[in-house]
Amino acid sequence: MHLHRSSPARAAVVLAVLALVAVYQFLPSLHLFVPFQIAGKNIWTVMPAVIMIALFLLILPAIWRTPLTPVQAGGFVTLAFIWLIVLLSRIAIFGDTVDILRERYLLLFFVFSAVLRYVAVDPRSRTQLANVLIGALCIQAVLGIIHTHFLPFVQVAPDSTGDLGVTVELDQGSGETGTLLVRSGFADVVVCGQFVLLTERRIPFTLRAVIMAVMLYAVSLSGARYAQVWSALLTAGLFVNRRMDRAAPVVLAAIAVVAIAMSVTGRTPFELQSELRFDQDSGGRGEKLGLVIEVLSNYWPLSAFIGVPGSAALNAVSATGDVISDDSFGEMAMDFGLTGLLLFLTCLLVWLVRWPISILSALMLIFLFGNFAITNSILWDPWLFYFLVAWWLVYTGTRKFRPGTPTTQPAVEATH
Repeated sequence: MHLHRSSPARAAVVLAVLALVAVYQFLPSLHLFVPFQIAGKNIWTVMPAVIMIALFLLILPAIWRTPLTPVQAGGFVTLAFIWLIVLLSRIAIFGDTVDILRERYLLLFFVFSAVLRYVAVDPRSRTQLANVLIGALCIQAVLGIIHTHFLPFVQVAPDSTGDLGVTVELDQGSGETGTLLVRSGFADVVVCGQFVLLTERRIPFTLRAVIMAVMLYAVSLSGARYAQVWSALLTAGLFVNRRMDRAAPVVLAAIAVVAIAMSVTGRTPFELQSELRFDQDSGGRGEKLGLVIEVLSNYWPLSAFIGVPGSAALNAVSATGDVISDDSFGEMAMDFGLTGLLLFLTCLLVWLVRWPISILSALMLIFLFGNFAITNSILWDPWLFYFLVAWWLVYTGTRKFRPGTPTTQPAVEATH
């Protein structure tokens, strides 16, 4: 099937993607109010992945006609083959009951990437995609700020059965989670919007600065240190621009005044956090990494090819009580072996990186790998989705981004 830019099928794909960008961030919370499960799975968290897979299959011929190199196509096919072989081997050798939906992440990253790239390379749909993304994530940031300052006692906590539910708590928590229910996920998704803001110079600078400041403040409320650093750097990067209009100094002064007011009054972004964690270690990540290495070594050399039994990873506990978590690379190695991990990373680089790579794209790649290293974000479908939306918007917005130079729209790659 040949999808022309004006075809109804292409229009349906663009509309579906825009709708997901607008609502995906709210779906994790929707289950708390409208619980709906099929085969024991939360339909609200699974449905977006199913929709994106359907879109991927619909536009597969068009994707194949884009500049998809033999290495990219071969890498994805090989990864899909390894994914299937490893899951079957785990069933046969370890006797594991494999959860196909949980293990989807190894391939879902590339399904998301292919569909979002298809939408982003067209200038018309790219502009729509950027507008919806910035608007949606600005709303997410505002909701987080409102929750922190006006409704901090409304918390999401497990009930007696272990299921999450909305409760009224005196303990106001240690960081804002937004509608994504995880503070790192909330902060990282908002940071994706900040990356895109740097490329959207068609938006008046004053408006971009205000949105950037709102996002910075929302991220600071999360208490997620990694995202806070990136948010501050990106906000500063907005002002490293020789083409600032006359309103820029005024906006910068306003932000400085607000910061001074917060420090004087004590109404800082951290006011509701029990501790800043600056004096803590990395949350036991060193010991968690040691656990991953220990579990992999216990099943070596089998773990190099098919990972380890699910029970081995779940039952691993350090002397201080830490369990395996906060490590996407370790997660992939235990699920699919070192071979699967290396093949995934190779495919990721081949699919995303095109030379010459812009500075902003390089920074996004560092942001992604850093996130993988310190969180289980490879399992967070909403985060992967929004990161890849932002990635292709930045990629198509500029291939030669330099602070202080105007962005020119690159030639659109052929889509058919």
